[in-house]
Amino acid sequence: MTKQEKMYAIVSGYDEHTMDRKTYSAEQGITLNMFCYWRGKWLKEQRSVSTTKSLPPKASSMAQSSPAFEPFSVDVPTTGKVSTKYPSQHPHVAQF
Repeated sequence: MTKQEKMYAIVSGYDEHTMDRKTYSAEQGITLNMFCYWRGKWLKEQRSVSTTKSLPPKASSMAQSSPAFEPFSVDVPTTGKVSTKYPSQHPHVAQF
């Protein structure tokens, strides 16, 4: 196991504990400065990994799929009641 793997295992395990960083670091046998350094590196890497995984699809593939939003209308008569009308075939629209 490389030093990076060992340190990442330590700092990633911090979220599972309720103790503060100083106590957790001491319990793991490292200084608080060392913990903060490696935790920062690990968090930065986690953010870059999660950002690449959640990139939106390319515009060319989106053009072939159904639109993200479908139009709907809201009628507000003088009675004060509101009704909505939208396509019922849309799979992500709740029917009232």
